[in-house]
Amino acid sequence: MAALAQSTRRKLSLLHLAQELQNVAKACRIMGYHRDTFYEVRRAFQVGGVAAPSTVPSALKRGLYRRPIPF
Repeated sequence: MAALAQSTRRKLSLLHLAQELQNVAKACRIMGYHRDTFYEVRRAFQVGGVAAPSTVPSALKRGLYRRPIPF
């Protein structure tokens, strides 16, 4: 696990904490993540394995695409 990036380790620890607490909302609050991000990370982990959560875009990048188009 030493070879994993810090962001990937944090996302995996979020998954472990949610499993330990059996409460996604509480785990996200403790770790400072949004619940939507938790479910994106979980889906990426289930589909692509340990390296996949590092490919989940950050909230900042997602926010850039969700802005309304000015007229």
